[in-house]
Amino acid sequence: MSVLNDQDFNRPLKEALLDALECILSPVQEVMKAAEERAKVLEVTEDYGIQLLQVMIDPGYNIAMRQLASVMFNRYIECHWTTAAESFQEPEVPEELKENIKQILPLGLKESASKIRTSVAHTIATIASFDWPDQWPNLYDALLAHLTSGDEWAVHGAIRVIREMCKTLNHHICVVSEIILREMNEIVKNDQKFSPRIRSRAIEVFISCATIVLYEVKIQKQLSPLKEVINQILPNFYEALVKVLLMQEGSHIDMRMKTQVIKDKKS
Repeated sequence: MSVLNDQDFNRPLKEALLDALECILSPVQEVMKAAEERAKVLEVTEDYGIQLLQVMIDPGYNIAMRQLASVMFNRYIECHWTTAAESFQEPEVPEELKENIKQILPLGLKESASKIRTSVAHTIATIASFDWPDQWPNLYDALLAHLTSGDEWAVHGAIRVIREMCKTLNHHICVVSEIILREMNEIVKNDQKFSPRIRSRAIEVFISCATIVLYEVKIQKQLSPLKEVINQILPNFYEALVKVLLMQEGSHIDMRMKTQVIKDKKS
């Protein structure tokens, strides 16, 4: 039974979708191809996206089906979210369903399955590239709640989103950069709570965010106070990086993390 039963307002579509997903996973070529064609027909129905999303983030379904749903959902968002997208295909997602998707999607950032969590993060970043901050004003609050939750998977999921947002939303990232930099710095330092993998990502995001801010400050003088913020945080951040390089590899430090430090110090 779905953990999102209150959202299952189109049961026949859900059943047809589940059947298509199961058949697409079939090793029989004819069965797979026929199911792919059925999925294309379902794709233009109004509730298709929300139903895919439910399968994607519901641990009650098997992981293979959820991963397939995540791939199909990403494609759906890229093709149908907005007419502003280069890959847009009719029909556009209705506004009401967009709001439902925005409410549900961040729940997947806490997912323990790495591929699902990464897929959710990528989709959020894709939507954010069009909608944040004006049409998704509470996204940043949701990401911050994940960052400060103490839940390892939630923190990792939020970092993945911010990492992708740094690539496409330079100016908007500057507005929230101080909090991002401080949170990334705290994560890097906290080797008791966070794994080397998450701390490596935090190092990468800190460097990316700081680089964006310093670049934007040169162009927009009104952002110059942010340079002072970076100058305040950097000594503490560099101290944490030196500590990483000096520590022996073990449960709190691994070679990947040391490599990330060396790579970012060169950038």
